[in-house]
Formats: sequence, structure tokens, C-alpha cells
Amino acid sequence: MSAIQIKDDPFVAWDQLRSADPVHWDPDFDAWIISRYADVYPLARNSKALGQGYVKTQYHLLSKNESEEVAKRRVTNESPSLRLSKNFLRFTDAPNHTRHRELTVKALPYKLSKPTNIERFRPQLQKHVDDLIDRIADQHEMDVMKSLAIPLPFRTMATVIANVPVEDFEQFVEPLLLGFFNVLRYPYQMDFWSDDAVERSHQAAIKLEEYFTSLLKERRKNPQNDFMSRLLAVQKEDKTLTDLEIVQMCLETSVCGIHESSIAVLGDGVYLLLSSGQFELLKENPDLASKAVEEVLRFHTPPPLVARIAKEDLEVGGKAIKKDQLVFLNLAAANRDPDKFPDPDRFDITRPGEDNGELAFGSGAHACHGRPLIRFEAQVLFETLARRLPNLKLQQWPENAQYTLRYQDRSDIYVLESLPVTF
Repeated sequence: MSAIQIKDDPFVAWDQLRSADPVHWDPDFDAWIISRYADVYPLARNSKALGQGYVKTQYHLLSKNESEEVAKRRVTNESPSLRLSKNFLRFTDAPNHTRHRELTVKALPYKLSKPTNIERFRPQLQKHVDDLIDRIADQHEMDVMKSLAIPLPFRTMATVIANVPVEDFEQFVEPLLLGFFNVLRYPYQMDFWSDDAVERSHQAAIKLEEYFTSLLKERRKNPQNDFMSRLLAVQKEDKTLTDLEIVQMCLETSVCGIHESSIAVLGDGVYLLLSSGQFELLKENPDLASKAVEEVLRFHTPPPLVARIAKEDLEVGGKAIKKDQLVFLNLAAANRDPDKFPDPDRFDITRPGEDNGELAFGSGAHACHGRPLIRFEAQVLFETLARRLPNLKLQQWPENAQYTLRYQDRSDIYVLESLPVTF
């Protein structure tokens, strides 16, 4: 019998690329891939030198598989999906990005700089975690992804950010989001852009806009202490803030910037704690939970790459990057750079440092504004598992069973398909 392992671990390949060619030109993508921490960190913070590369990435990859006319239409037309997402922070630069980020941060129920007030959400998060564990406590086995990692972020968003019934998110919003986000991901897998997928995305976008617009009207009549109500309060002071922008910000903050990253961190976190044997350390010392989160973020950085466009000619690592060229910042490789992290290929929840996983959420103006909540959600889950399921183990399989763990077939973020465990 043996514990299951991840098949074709992608992080190994990124480590090899950083060692062999830290400023690498990839002819398939027509793009630079930059992998050293010393290069990635300052470039991630330099919004004057690098701009957002999402639309150019879409167009470039689509044009390899579609006619130029089709690729251009899908990226630039005013479809329902693009109408709802065109102002998302991940897709924009200053001045539009600056304005939207300032408004978003102002309305968030927690501070980004020193999010000590995030602790006030512990009762809500603890209840969600306990409820989900209660559902499977008598089964003695579960798929962590289906039972915990996927439903927990939806519950968190429903209560902490949107302040709507969990049932709304689980029964109505979640299915729509799955369709909507297919064509918002970096399209490394072209089936995301099939005609059926595009049409599902458009129909989901229409229904999501209707849902959040209806919620906005309700909040305008009966404001509450939630993200949307805070934005409506801001709108009274800033008359340029439109209802559509508020809907866009609520949708992005509720799910786009938080949900998928949360799923990835929760699933990979449980896997790494169990496969490394350090779940035992966590049981002995629950105070290590916050350090465990940082080490998960460093060791298995969920979004391996972020796309940027060079706004000017640059020299990085002795190589010339031309204006308008596509640049991928390799966060996953940078977070395992031995020049920054001693013994970087060892998962260690006692590793010194309080912000080892900082690059997991980017840095500078485009850093993920959901990072305090993602970290805290993972911390509460890890603490609770150590306390309530102390016998938690990876599922054991016969040597000839050929069962392996796999990440979903996508390259914009690493999310496990499943994670069978026993307890």
C-alpha cells in the first residue's frame, strides 16, 4: 500500500526552467518567462514598466487556433461576458485600475495593510468549517476537494462579502460562475473557447448581472454591513461610480479574485501537510497554522504565472525585452528560488519568516486584494482539521492501482481534481 502522489508535478518543471534559463524566451507563446525572485519581485511591483497582459494573451493564443478575425472578435466585442468583466482589476491598468482598486479597498470589510480586523470573521468561518466537517464526520473518508475545499470559499463569500444566504450561492450562483469563468481564464486549453463554452459564459453573465443588480436594488433600500452596501455608500460621495461598476466589483471580489485561489490553497494545503508528515507538527502546535499557510503559498504557488506587457524597452538578466512584448512573471519558480529561500524544495511549516508566500498573490498595485481572507480561511481550516480529525491521512492504495492525484487541465492556476483521505 502507498499514499497517492501528484502526477506530473508542474512545480518541478518550473524549478528546472529557473535554474537553466531564468529569463527565457518561449517561441510557442512569443513571450518571455522570468523566474528568478530577484527579477520577479521588483517587476511585479513596477506598473510603469509592465502593464496587464490578459487581453493580449487571449488574442495571441486564440489567433494560433482561430482566424485573426474570430480571435479579434472574441477578445474585443461587447459580449455579455466582457461587458461584465472588462473593469476587473486583473485586466486593467492605471488610471482605471487605480480608481477601481481604491474604491474596492475602501469598501472591503478588512484592511489590506495590517488585516488584524480579519479575526472578527472567525465565528462565521469556524461555523462553516464545522458544518462541513459535521456532514462527513461519520463517513471516515472523504474527497477534500468536494467536501471542504470547494464549498468553503463559496460559503465564506456568501456571508463575509456578499451577505446573502449560502443556499443562493450553492444552488444558483455557483453553477453560473462555473460557466462564466471559463472564458475569463487564460485560454491555454482551447476547449475553454469552444462555441458552446462561449455561449454558456454569455448566458451565465446575463443571469449573474441580473442577480447582482437585483441585490443592489435591495441593498439600496435596506443597506447592511457588507461589501455592496459599502460601495453604495461610496457612490453617494462619488457620483461617477455607476451601478454596473458596483456589480462588477462585487462579482470580482466575491469570486474572481478569491474563490479559485482559496480552493487551490485549501486543497494543496491539506495535501502538503499530510504528504510531508507535518500535520503531526500542526496537531502538537496549532499556532503553526499561520506559518503553514505561508509555506503552502510559497511551496505550491497556485497561479504559477501572471501575464504582463512591456510598456517600454527593458533589460532583465542581461537580455533585452522590447516594448509591447508579452512577459510572464513566474511566481511559482520565484517562490522556490534558493537565493531567496534556503533549502527551497523542502516543505517546512517552521520556516522562519512571516511573509514567505508573499509572491503567491503578486505584489504591488496588482496584488490580490482577497489575500487576507484567503490566508485566514486556510488558517481556520488547518487548525480545525488538526483538532477535529487528528487521524486524517491520505488515502492508501495498492501499489498496482495506478491511482494518482492530478491538477485540473489548465495552466492559469493549479487546482487538484480530487484529494481522497481517510480519518
